[in-house]
Amino acid sequence: MAITKALAEDILAHQRFVKNLQGGKRLSIKAADLSGQKLNRLSFAFAGLVACNFARSELMRSNFERADLFGANFEEANLVGACLRRSDLRGANFQRAKLIDANLDEANLQPGKVMRFGAQGQTHQLVPVSFSSANMMGARVESANLTRADFSNAFLMQTGFDRSDLSSVNLSKAILSGAKLRGAKLAKAVLDGAKLDRADFTGADLREASLRNVNLSSTNLTGCNLAGAVMPEPSSDTDFRLEEVVVAHQAWLTSGGGQGTRAVFDQKSLPGIDFTGADLSGASFRGTDLTGARFAGCSLAFADFAGAGLDGTVLAKANLSGACLAGATLCSADLSGAVLTAIELISAGGQRTGRVVSTDLSKADLSGAKFHGARLTAVELAGAKLNGADFSTATLEACDFSAADAAGAVFRASTRPSA
Repeated sequence: MAITKALAEDILAHQRFVKNLQGGKRLSIKAADLSGQKLNRLSFAFAGLVACNFARSELMRSNFERADLFGANFEEANLVGACLRRSDLRGANFQRAKLIDANLDEANLQPGKVMRFGAQGQTHQLVPVSFSSANMMGARVESANLTRADFSNAFLMQTGFDRSDLSSVNLSKAILSGAKLRGAKLAKAVLDGAKLDRADFTGADLREASLRNVNLSSTNLTGCNLAGAVMPEPSSDTDFRLEEVVVAHQAWLTSGGGQGTRAVFDQKSLPGIDFTGADLSGASFRGTDLTGARFAGCSLAFADFAGAGLDGTVLAKANLSGACLAGATLCSADLSGAVLTAIELISAGGQRTGRVVSTDLSKADLSGAKFHGARLTAVELAGAKLNGADFSTATLEACDFSAADAAGAVFRASTRPSA
């Protein structure tokens, strides 16, 4: 749904306002529907946006600093690199939103008091901020008030929560690998089933927190207050047997399928997993959650990543020749120095078949992805989202960019797309 002409003019007037230009006017609207809009790199700093709906909108690197976003809805919005510093986000909804590298320092993320009308008349209800299933990899949320916020199933790898108030928050099944929570307040927080490898809780307050079913072997708990905390029970190792699967796949490759087993990870949840340097040519990852995974230097020729979640994944110097990544999400993924070329299929007997397979990135979401120095030959990019993707110094030959959205993409010192 397109926004009205009057609202579009008000947004433009606000751009002049933040730059202190003549004709500028501060934006102040309530409950406006801005869902599904492309609003990348715009400034909403100091704006009044109470209860506005930004669901599914593109807001990459937009600026909401000190904005009033009480009760705003950002469900499934793309806020990669956005600034929400010192904004009022009480009662806001960020379910399944992308907030990779976003800045929420000193934001007010407490529950918001919302007015309800029902059989009992007018009542007020406290609604916690929800980041359920959101991707906040590398985001900064330092010195923020997050009391009672919901981060269940959120991807918070390397997210910074230093000195923030996370009292009574729900972090159940969240991925907090490498996250920083130094000096944070986590009294009565629920971290059941969370992934806490390499997380730093130095000096954190974890009184009466629940830590059931977590592995703390590589977690830094130096100086923590754990009085009354529910600690994990010792349990047997039931983790995914990665090494065994990779070894069996190697045997399958070297024997031409006569021995071992092809690696199939379809529909698995493997965020943050490290495959660095492995040969996974022909492996299948269809629909797999690989957010923040590491494939640096991997051989992934003919691998199948169709529909996979690869946001924030490291694929630097990987060989993706003939790989299928159709419909995959690779927001802010690092493909620097990667090779994505067409490759000929060879028969089991080592004979040439004459059938050439291109790397398929059709309809993939590559927003903010880095292709520095990568080599892309005859790559299928039809219908792909390339907003903010960086192809600096990349080689692009005979690639299909038909119907691709390349707004904000960077092609410095590289071969530009022909279509």
